[in-house]
Amino acid sequence: MKTLLVLFCLVGILMPVYGQKFEPNYDEDKVPDYQLPSLLTMESGKAITNKRQWGKRRAELIEIFENEIYGKSPEWDGEITSEMLLENKDYLNGKATRQVVRLTLEREGESLYLDLLVFYPNSGKKVPAFLGLNFYGNHTISSDDQVAVPDTWVRNNEAMGSANNKPSEKGRGLRIDNWPYEDILARGYGLVTLYYGQIDPDYADGFKNGVHALYPDEQREANSWASIAAWGWGLSRVMDYMENQDWLDSKKVAVLGHSRLGKAALWAGATDERFGMVISNNSGCGGAALSRRAYGETIGQMINVIPYWFSDSFSAYNKKKMNYP
Repeated sequence: MKTLLVLFCLVGILMPVYGQKFEPNYDEDKVPDYQLPSLLTMESGKAITNKRQWGKRRAELIEIFENEIYGKSPEWDGEITSEMLLENKDYLNGKATRQVVRLTLEREGESLYLDLLVFYPNSGKKVPAFLGLNFYGNHTISSDDQVAVPDTWVRNNEAMGSANNKPSEKGRGLRIDNWPYEDILARGYGLVTLYYGQIDPDYADGFKNGVHALYPDEQREANSWASIAAWGWGLSRVMDYMENQDWLDSKKVAVLGHSRLGKAALWAGATDERFGMVISNNSGCGGAALSRRAYGETIGQMINVIPYWFSDSFSAYNKKKMNYP
């Protein structure tokens, strides 16, 4: 309940749009008046006063977000198998276990794999864990060359060792500080991460690759799932695997993300109640920013630059100004 309340309140439903030359407002004195919708009021106007009523309201809010922003993700009706590619039960001098697990998602003759980098303490009891997507590959979170460089599309970033949309050994270990697994393990938590581009590559590919390719017969509609929804959907598929692991307290999994992946974490937490907590850092417009508040990046900017993150119906708000649900 809390996750969806936060998501709906913070996104608020869409910011105003300016001209083609984007000039963000960072002056608090220039923020016009705005009014947020009532979260605890049904579309019928009936006030929410108990948990049962909230369940109905939650369904209404999910439907609004599916139809107007992220798109509606399909139900998973395929198979998931796992393969242990790498396991060290004596990691950090016996304090922890490190694994690389390959999940293969298969449906209607199509398949793709997701490689999970897993750390958990050897405490002998079930532990809580963090689950999050990373930007440049699992090798950037490990100095061990046994953790493979992904053979997939990545964004170009010289500082991260990627060029021509391919990762390389130059990126190895460069993001360890962003994922301080030794500190996490020392405090009794597990960590699971994977490269987000394995779920859906971050470019306008017409939704032909990644998890979208598992649904080749899908007819694209205005509210069909786009990239943010796909990344969130992928996190749920990882949770399908995680919740059956002996080391994990599956009621205590925090899904996390930064920037665009913060948006994905919010959506995953809102749509999948198995996640006990959401940690969204700097998710910005279309995420944890108040979209009715004219401050910083706007919906117009997002739609013009990265429309494939959102459903086609979202692009209509580029011209609707403040005419939001």
